[in-house]
Amino acid sequence: MTKPAPVVRLRPSERVWVTGDVHLAPGDEGRVRFFLDFLAAARTEADRLVVLGDLFDYWIGARHAEACAYRPVLAALRAATSEGFPVDFVPGNRDFLGPDELESVGLSVYGDRVVYEREGVRTLVTHGDLLVSGDRSYQRYRRVVRSGCFSLLYGIVPVAVRVFVAERLRGVSQRKLGKVEPYAFAVDVRKSEAWLRAHDAQEVLMGHLHREEVHAHPGERRTRMLPGWSDGRAPYFELGPAAVLRFYPD
Repeated sequence: MTKPAPVVRLRPSERVWVTGDVHLAPGDEGRVRFFLDFLAAARTEADRLVVLGDLFDYWIGARHAEACAYRPVLAALRAATSEGFPVDFVPGNRDFLGPDELESVGLSVYGDRVVYEREGVRTLVTHGDLLVSGDRSYQRYRRVVRSGCFSLLYGIVPVAVRVFVAERLRGVSQRKLGKVEPYAFAVDVRKSEAWLRAHDAQEVLMGHLHREEVHAHPGERRTRMLPGWSDGRAPYFELGPAAVLRFYPD
């Protein structure tokens, strides 16, 4: 049975942007600057920003919070949240380790999924890796690294081991892209439908696969996939009765 996701109730006029798969990495100063521009635009044109995972190419917590490349990002997020602009975060497969540091700059960090409700209309937001059931080796790996025992050990191991684990997570997905049959990277439509029914939601918004795609379900429900970021092109959904895909800059 699907565990119920937390529900965030939005004001009728609240403007919400949903983005993800930014993949900020140390050394990629151009992408960092572009995200800072996007965040500034969101603060001007929206009332809430939701990041559906993989904001970072990989993340190990406090050590990365100290990295020079990430300091401007974390400072900008802290400034936004401290001034009353909510930023919600649903961890992805690259940045679920060490969420405390993200919470410390004011982000509201959720689990695998969160529901946004406005005037009875519900939208379920998730990173999307759980909906790619055909990637069986990744799903096995995910169960291990998301287990309570692993989290306990991860908190006490040296930083070098944390870096190894994070880079291993990144390498798993990168190596498999050219080796796995296409069906392995397809959305599990039945599972998505089950989530929609369980949460009485009209849409699932997901990332993870870095491509635009729409799956129609019975009852006028849909699963929408967000494209990944590229240089000079930032996709995001604007929440409404049905999510609208937009790009920054317009």
